[in-house]
Amino acid sequence: MMTTNILSTSRSALFIILSAILIQVKPIQAQSADRRDTIHPVQISFVPGLSILGNESAHAVSRFSLNIIGGYTGGVAGLELGGVFNINRSDVRNVQLAGVFNRVGNTLYGVQAAGVINQVASSMSGIQLAGAANRSGEVHGAQFAGVVNLARSVRGAQFAGAVNIARGETGSQIAGVVNVGKNVKGVQLAGLLNIADSSDYPVGLINLIRNGQKSMAVEVDETGTASLVFRSGGRVLYGVLGIGYRFGNDGYDYALEGGLGARLVSKSRFSLNVEAVQRTTTDFDTYTHMASLKILPAFRFGNHLEIFGGPTANVSYADDDVVSMDAPGWVWYRHGGDHDVRSMHGGLIGGIRYVW
Repeated sequence: MMTTNILSTSRSALFIILSAILIQVKPIQAQSADRRDTIHPVQISFVPGLSILGNESAHAVSRFSLNIIGGYTGGVAGLELGGVFNINRSDVRNVQLAGVFNRVGNTLYGVQAAGVINQVASSMSGIQLAGAANRSGEVHGAQFAGVVNLARSVRGAQFAGAVNIARGETGSQIAGVVNVGKNVKGVQLAGLLNIADSSDYPVGLINLIRNGQKSMAVEVDETGTASLVFRSGGRVLYGVLGIGYRFGNDGYDYALEGGLGARLVSKSRFSLNVEAVQRTTTDFDTYTHMASLKILPAFRFGNHLEIFGGPTANVSYADDDVVSMDAPGWVWYRHGGDHDVRSMHGGLIGGIRYVW
């Protein structure tokens, strides 16, 4: 008897809730005969076309929108949840969440999050978060994506696991592999490559900045390593990438180095740079490593040639089983044990480079 009463009460409560929803739906449908967008408190869809709002779903702006699988609505001014996808013809305000993808036909104000892809046709002010990709027109805020962010312009920042692309005005970009911007107003940080028309603060091994500076140098240091080094960057920061050969009899012949440099002084005939560089030398069996801080004054002759040289401070360390590594230069500290070799020393570096 008690079970029957509970079931009867539950059915009554469900009937009351559905009646309240339908009471709200009916006036809105009557008002939407002119096909203008209308405000509705609740919208529930199973798939596009199968909604409690019927044909008016595409012209309804809902305070709360629930799409069991997916839905197509006029817009949202509150919260939208989609099991698989949400598609909105016009604007979304506040929060839009989907298991796979979101698409906004005009403007987003707030937070948009999807398991795979977010897309905003016009502009967004707020935050986009996607497991794979975000795409928007103008961005006023931030994009976070597991793989790639795309935008027409960015006033804010882009964060991506692999690639950021902004075709117009660009804020800060941080990517695991590549950043592409136009006139960058912030920092570009990439694991490999930055590309821009202008970017004063690119941080990457290779930085192709149209109004920046690139150079190719031949240089030698106190370890007996001769290197071919490519430097590329903006007005302030630049990347360092080089290969070399170490002359000597310790067997560690081949060198690869990378790092970051900054222009402290930049005049027509004189410049002063500082660089932090990591170098690895190897015989393809064991490896030695050296981290260096370099102070590099340079003098320019003509339009493209510079000679440079200066002091370095270095920390060297080796594989566990390498105990014969000599500490070159002016040795400040050396430790050689059964499992590792560490040393600190001062040195000198110099060379000539072609600048363009």
